[in-house]
Amino acid sequence: MTKIEIHWYNKTKFTKTTISYLNKNKSVFLVKNFLWFLLCISEGLVSCISEDYEGPNPDLPSRTVLVYMDGDNNLYDEIEPKIEAMRQGWKYGNGKLLVYCDIAGKGARLLRIRGGCQVTPEPYIETVHEYGEINSASADVFKQVFQEAIQKYPAEEYGLIYFSHASGWLPSGALSDPSLGTRSFGSDHNTEMELEALVNALPEHKLKFIIFEACLTAGVETVYALRNKTDYLLVSSAEMLSPGFTPIYKSSIMKLFDTEISTVNNLKNFASDYYTYVSGLTGNKQSATISIIDTKNLENLAETMREINTTETTPPQTNLLQHFDRPGQYGDTPALPKYFDFQDYIQQITPEYDVYIKNLLNKIVVWKAATETFLPDIGGFNISKHSGLTIYIEQEELPTLNAAYKNTEWYRDTSAE
Repeated sequence: MTKIEIHWYNKTKFTKTTISYLNKNKSVFLVKNFLWFLLCISEGLVSCISEDYEGPNPDLPSRTVLVYMDGDNNLYDEIEPKIEAMRQGWKYGNGKLLVYCDIAGKGARLLRIRGGCQVTPEPYIETVHEYGEINSASADVFKQVFQEAIQKYPAEEYGLIYFSHASGWLPSGALSDPSLGTRSFGSDHNTEMELEALVNALPEHKLKFIIFEACLTAGVETVYALRNKTDYLLVSSAEMLSPGFTPIYKSSIMKLFDTEISTVNNLKNFASDYYTYVSGLTGNKQSATISIIDTKNLENLAETMREINTTETTPPQTNLLQHFDRPGQYGDTPALPKYFDFQDYIQQITPEYDVYIKNLLNKIVVWKAATETFLPDIGGFNISKHSGLTIYIEQEELPTLNAAYKNTEWYRDTSAE
């Protein structure tokens, strides 16, 4: 009697089956070949299955991460280096890494990074879907890609990395021209996705985390709008300098798939790697702000802010507040800051709430880091305060933005009006 142990792999579990047969005649040869044929057509075998490979741990949650890269703009040359860095860092396990990329002149594709295992040690890129020329800054396209990703590659947990231009809650184009309504997220042939459209494109409570590899995403207006979409957000109060996370993707991408530890620790490990990298640079390149937001206490913050807004407070002196943008460097007129440190703002307008807000922020901003300066030679600023959240403050010189601000969910839920 001879026994053959076969390792079967499917979307959710790795199992073993022992098949026995009598080793008495030539049928043994046929059975062996037939069994090998069955193995070859089993999903996933061609990339990562062998007799002595244990495969993913069935006791740990599986996780699918979609990287959405809208590069049909002046960021196009960053897309391929990012994908290559992720490919080099990929290892087979309980996760699936999908990359949607739209590169100027090349069209949009959905890719999957595979390999990185015993049978196929060298990770490789598989094309899942060719979209052709498409507007990746469209909320409908974003929703379509996200739904396709989770339907084709189901998992127990999901994460999203979003790479493109961004300006938080601001209406499309408003960062460079405050007389317009906004800019928000993505940029494709001069079209941009508003924050509200991005929020509506995502399902409720589906994501463990969203990582924004983008500028000016730590606004309380932005994270509050996404509070029912994800457990955690990794954001930046200031701009994110090129090449973003590219230098750490090779060494750190797998830290986002380690479901043996908590999601917040996944993000802390990833963010810490990025900050360590930036801290080792010199000059203007040593510029970064990064924070991790736990979304479950954001409604408590909104309730407290509404209470503050119903009381008499000191009018803010914006020229004395820490800000995180570079007025005038975007072609904006009037050149006024629009992203102010949240804690600094509270300290100035209502000192009696300072301690309470600080304690609440400690529950919301669970990790943060910032360099001492940000682009000091290119219209930048010193960073003396960094709470990990920013806030917009209405200014009479920005009437159009002030009107647009009143349409944000944060304003509606915190206003005394």
